[in-house]
Amino acid sequence: MATAQHQVVKPQKLVNTAVGHARHTRRSTGPGTQRQDWTRGYNAARRYQEREGHLDVPYEHTEGAYPLGR
Repeated sequence: MATAQHQVVKPQKLVNTAVGHARHTRRSTGPGTQRQDWTRGYNAARRYQEREGHLDVPYEHTEGAYPLGR
């Protein structure tokens, strides 16, 4: 039971973190840029999860140039 809950909470937390990071680092405030930043974070999280089998990302980890763990 805890495992299923862990799998549901962690991806959402990671996506929220990715979106939050994108909001703080983007230069433009246009909606296209926000969408692109979210997509980059989501794709980075997806690649990490496919490779590692989980989304418990270490804080300092980067996926390509994307700071996924922050």
